[in-house]
Amino acid sequence: SYAQGTVIETSFYSAALGSDRLVQIYLPEGYDPVGSIDYPVIYFLHGALDDHTGYPFIIDILDSLIENQIIESVIVVKPDGRSAPYLVSWYTNSILNGAFEDYIINDLVDFVEANYRVIPTREKRYLMGHSAGAYGSMTLGLKRPDISARLAAHSGTLEYNVMLVAAFPYLLAEYPAGPPYYWNPAAGFFSGVFFSLGAAFSPNLTNPPYFVDLPLDTPANIIDSVWDKWLLHNPPTYAAMLPPNSDLAIYFDCGTMDEMGCYPQNTAFAAS
Repeated sequence: SYAQGTVIETSFYSAALGSDRLVQIYLPEGYDPVGSIDYPVIYFLHGALDDHTGYPFIIDILDSLIENQIIESVIVVKPDGRSAPYLVSWYTNSILNGAFEDYIINDLVDFVEANYRVIPTREKRYLMGHSAGAYGSMTLGLKRPDISARLAAHSGTLEYNVMLVAAFPYLLAEYPAGPPYYWNPAAGFFSGVFFSLGAAFSPNLTNPPYFVDLPLDTPANIIDSVWDKWLLHNPPTYAAMLPPNSDLAIYFDCGTMDEMGCYPQNTAFAAS
């Protein structure tokens, strides 16, 4: 048996979102709220179909890694990144979804550092995520190297020009009667992702019923004016803006058979 960390679920008020948000927190064995030991903290961002309770298997992994002294004792914080009505917020500020970047970088970090024994320095704050959460950890890390010195992105959507090509067949397959393609967030998983990206990157509060602009028209041609908005959020765009002396350690990986077409995105990001 391994060391037994404690998992708690709590909530806190996010000023950026104007609402209470749920968060799951892993506290390593031996954690003492009134003790003298402060811990590094990993902020783990979930993917599109999950929430703060996702990835339960990482708890046993953490216990094992800490027990076997492969990693130091660490606190892991898993916030809820969902945003109605679409799948996930992409951890991005949006007039439709809300200020999800500020929620993570400001409200969540402040809440954790005010209430738990964590080391409040960029060197001991780590950003980590999977899928949409990998996008979140990568972009938040690149945009805010003052917040965290280390980031990890697993199976992330890391290059949007490649993403469009890689996901295109999956998206169109959800509309067997097309073209024309009458885009609908309920048509399937890729349509849900498509609309969630629109909500994050090209929201339009004057465009009911979905309140997003999409970068593909009904014949599935690219609408440049919308696509340009998406490319403003492309991870290589943020990487190019990173100051050269940022002292930011970046790790990312992806399976070659990734079912979301993320592998070519990761290789393209590595080359960018």
